[in-house]
Amino acid sequence: PVRRRDGESIRDSALQVAGALNLKAGGPGVKPELPKHLAESRYAWVPDTDPSEWNRRSVYVFNRRTLMLPLLKAFDGPDRNLSCPARTTTVTAEQALSRLNGPFAFEQARRVAGTVLKTEADPKRLAIACYRQVLGREPSPVETAAAVRFLDAQAKLLQAEGKVPSESLPVPTPTAMPESTAAAVVDLAHALLNASEFAYVE
Repeated sequence: PVRRRDGESIRDSALQVAGALNLKAGGPGVKPELPKHLAESRYAWVPDTDPSEWNRRSVYVFNRRTLMLPLLKAFDGPDRNLSCPARTTTVTAEQALSRLNGPFAFEQARRVAGTVLKTEADPKRLAIACYRQVLGREPSPVETAAAVRFLDAQAKLLQAEGKVPSESLPVPTPTAMPESTAAAVVDLAHALLNASEFAYVE
């Protein structure tokens, strides 16, 4: 039967497809950067000075009894005040919203877009490359056509809105491509990272 991945697997998988996962093993718990609303909390930790440490596997992420990363908490991360002989598995709106609106997933989408744009520029090939990178498979003809239409429509929408913010561009950003087109690839990668297929396995 189809089962949902736990929060640690979802986080590690997103870092892996983005090419950002740090596979360093062992050592003390690492303290990633916290979202702004948590960074101002009295329970917040001071992030590690080396940003590459923030992308270590989730098993190494530091947790406090009163604070854990929002993505891990949303996906039924165990309460640190209680023993946890078995994890619960829920499906909630918070899980979808944490992936769709949270800064973590969007940052990985920027990296995915930057990776595929290093070798592809044609819309159809970009769509196929995004599917391969994020979901590890070839898209069907229907999915490819839908992705190409999305890239075109999204690029036109972003262009009409004016200057694309730097935080919405791929990492790294290609210099020979309109920013609106590059940002549209980020949005496609973000959509795929939010697909049910990414969070559920058979």
